[in-house]
Amino acid sequence: MYITGRRFTERDSLNDNFTVYCNFDKPILEVNGKKMPEINAGLTPVHYVWNNIKLRKGKNKIKTYAKLNGKTIIDSYEISVR
Repeated sequence: MYITGRRFTERDSLNDNFTVYCNFDKPILEVNGKKMPEINAGLTPVHYVWNNIKLRKGKNKIKTYAKLNGKTIIDSYEISVR
């Protein structure tokens, strides 16, 4: 499981798209502790995209997780919106 875009820690827009690659389950995305409802299939069976996700000024915690053999696998990072 991997959330792309982690190198772009400084953002200018209050809306952004997030991409997750996960090869074992359908992932869940959370932004600042809130589950994001809409998930779109990507270009491959392991590619998932959330579009037009609202962020807040300052720090934002981006987290994705899914189950693998009963264990929760997590990936996360923080970004900042100017």
